[in-house]
Amino acid sequence: MRKIIDRKTAYRAVVLLIALVAVLSIWPGRLWTEVMETSAGGNRIEEDKAVNVECFYSQKFVARYNRLSSVDIYISKVEKGRYFDVTVCDLGGRELIKTLVDTGDKVIPGYVRATLEYNVEVGKEYILYVRGCRSKVDINFETVPDNPEYVGSMYEHCFFSEGSSITEVPGMHIAAGYNYRIPMSKKSSLAVIAVIAAITALLYGLIGLYFSKRPGRNSIITVERCVKFVANPIATVFYLALMIMVFPLKVFDTRAVDIVFYEIGLIVAAGITFYAINHKVVKSEVGISFIDGIDAGNRVRYFLVMLSMAIGMWYSCCCMNDDYDTFRHLSERKMAISFIVMMLLTFSAKEAFNALNLVWLIASGIGGVYYYKQNLFPETEPDFVEKNTAIKYAVIIFMLGGILAINLIKLFAGYIHEKLNKNIRVSEERASISRFGIFVYVFFVVLIVMRNGSWWGVALAATFSCLYLRGLVWKGRKDWLSILSGGLMLNFGISFVYCLMFRCFAGYVSGRYGFLFHTQTVTAEYLTVMGAVAAVLLAVKIVALPKNYGVKDLIKTAWKEFILFGLISVYAIFTVSRTAYVSLFICAFCVLMCYKKRFGKILIAMIVSVVVCFSPVFTLQRIIPAMVGNPVLMINDDTDPFVRGGAAWGSPNYMCVERFANLFASKILGLDVGTYDYPHDIYNYDPETGKPYLDEYGDPVDDIEKNESFGMSAPETDNMLASMQFTNAEAMMLLTATDGDENEAEEAESEEGSTLLDKLDSISNNRITIYRTYLKEMNLTGHAEQPILPDGMVAYHAHNTYLQVAYDRGVPAGIMFVMFVFGSIVFGLKFFKNNKEKQPLALVPFVIAIGFMVAGMSESVFEFSYPMTPALMLSIFPLMQNNK
Repeated sequence: MRKIIDRKTAYRAVVLLIALVAVLSIWPGRLWTEVMETSAGGNRIEEDKAVNVECFYSQKFVARYNRLSSVDIYISKVEKGRYFDVTVCDLGGRELIKTLVDTGDKVIPGYVRATLEYNVEVGKEYILYVRGCRSKVDINFETVPDNPEYVGSMYEHCFFSEGSSITEVPGMHIAAGYNYRIPMSKKSSLAVIAVIAAITALLYGLIGLYFSKRPGRNSIITVERCVKFVANPIATVFYLALMIMVFPLKVFDTRAVDIVFYEIGLIVAAGITFYAINHKVVKSEVGISFIDGIDAGNRVRYFLVMLSMAIGMWYSCCCMNDDYDTFRHLSERKMAISFIVMMLLTFSAKEAFNALNLVWLIASGIGGVYYYKQNLFPETEPDFVEKNTAIKYAVIIFMLGGILAINLIKLFAGYIHEKLNKNIRVSEERASISRFGIFVYVFFVVLIVMRNGSWWGVALAATFSCLYLRGLVWKGRKDWLSILSGGLMLNFGISFVYCLMFRCFAGYVSGRYGFLFHTQTVTAEYLTVMGAVAAVLLAVKIVALPKNYGVKDLIKTAWKEFILFGLISVYAIFTVSRTAYVSLFICAFCVLMCYKKRFGKILIAMIVSVVVCFSPVFTLQRIIPAMVGNPVLMINDDTDPFVRGGAAWGSPNYMCVERFANLFASKILGLDVGTYDYPHDIYNYDPETGKPYLDEYGDPVDDIEKNESFGMSAPETDNMLASMQFTNAEAMMLLTATDGDENEAEEAESEEGSTLLDKLDSISNNRITIYRTYLKEMNLTGHAEQPILPDGMVAYHAHNTYLQVAYDRGVPAGIMFVMFVFGSIVFGLKFFKNNKEKQPLALVPFVIAIGFMVAGMSESVFEFSYPMTPALMLSIFPLMQNNK
């Protein structure tokens, strides 16, 4: 950034960079699109068909392109109300995307556009539903053309007092057009790229001509100043555009509280961004600015090590989201490859590139190709593509793992030779295995022997044993904690950008933000690790400052750590998860206790960082994914269909201030805040009271007080609000509460101890029942299958990592696991006390082990592919050695 260049070179570089970004956005990014309007064809029949609460229609259609932009429905008349509902479902009836169309400003009769912006699978059949929403509208049909390639059967759905019927309507389909968003054509793309190239060449030449005629103006400029010159106007335009969209345009919400909150969030975010662009860089030897303390020759290689570590953690997160064993195996193997590459990057070029490694690579490559071809699954096999890919990854692991093993054997052979010859390098550059390290290796053996058909313990032991053995004969081990911290924070940074682009902040159904994951508990575990490291990074920066430092000094030296801890903590708050709150609080408290002399200042910095970051993170997470319009949904995501597309930027079904406040107060503080009621169709309901203006048939409500209000039946009869939709879990909790009220007398007569346990069981989501089941089945050798719960269901896991290991591997292995966790804590604290002066990040292993211990009490967190496990195993690297 401090490199000096002349202005002509700087201006030309900026022009070339902007041109490159523009070209990449066209190809391969293909961000510039156009809408292709398609029609199934046929002649429109001018016979009105009513759509209301008692009658609606469904139409099967086949997707032609990848993104369904919109559907145009012919509306001949709006008799009552003003909304109608358009929903796309799969053949199983699951709602994929849903929108309410307001006909108030549309030209009727005519085609009315329902904007969806939803990704579909080409060639797959879907069902389009057209229904009323407290309204009565008339639609038309079209005759089926001779070649109905893209439309299928149409059905009429009718409801009567005595029952319901679904009738196929032969020879007809709904008068509708299906519009797809497609990238610009190759011809158009080439034309635009040619124009960009021509403009770039012209500007490039004009810049040269200008400075050739005015050489005195071709002064010296730093790269840093050039970046500021370009970045400042871009950031200004970005934030001003968002602020105007928030108000006065009211694109994202119409409520005053949300508008004010979003504007504040954008102002704070803009302030942080402009400071990041324009601040004067301060060199520091501690914290996340560790790169200044590393030899220049190792910086690129260490960054690649960190990147490999970050990618390995990414695939660990992916594995948690995979709902099918085949896909889990793919993620696990990609994770293993990433960690092997990470270890290979620790070798010097001389160690990595030699004849022996080349011979192995050729021989294993030939053998791997032969093995792959011999074991290919045929196309008739289910999931044959994924299974063949898993074989391919296994071959890659074998090849790379062989190179790693060869190099480790060579290093240890040299180590033994030096030891026998009493070479002084053995004392200076080598380390010995610590007592804790010996115990860990024994624990690995137990995991392998007591595997009971599970192979993740073998993968874990093999992968991290190689890492620890490599550490004994690697001079770079002194930089490991810097590499670890950088790798984990790089992973969070990648995850943050990904979520900011593709993971929408939905208010319903559960409203709890899952970050990368489909469950908030796994999110809590992940953020506990990241938050623990971020807390250490912030603390060591504060500790390194002079005693009488001011706020200005803190901001100058620790602003990145300040923002980083705030980001992670805010996302933890978004989970509305007790596990996240407790685990992160204990980790932060341990950091504070380890730096008692700066306890107050570190605590204040942590609190202020969360307060400062809350509004901008909330605002950007609410706004950006909605604008990107390409939400990534996990298999088990419960996000409601109203916000699964890219059209509804202002949908009230995204998270808002009031909804989050109610959710937090209810789930965390235990307050009875009532039901959050805000309508999707504001012309059908009073936004303040939630009372309907119209009944289900679209007729005005005479006595609004006696008529229906928001209730649990609303989603079944109306299509106005997803706020009242419930997940299965929430519905079961509600039914349980109802049953509890009806059986209150019986519970009063039950024994006091039993009632207390029942209450604890209910509060803990049946964990007491699960714990009892696992404890009853404990033995010395472990189990290959999970136990059966009293209700006959198979327990997926124990929701307690200590019980889980003891159940899977046997009680002795469980005892060793407890010793391993507490040993990580004890030796981590000892390592910190012995090395805090020479290694500022020496506290990292201790706080990660603390977070692992706490999270493990309520969740199963110990497995090769669970994010907390590789984080813990990577963190104990320095505890495995005795360094002189």
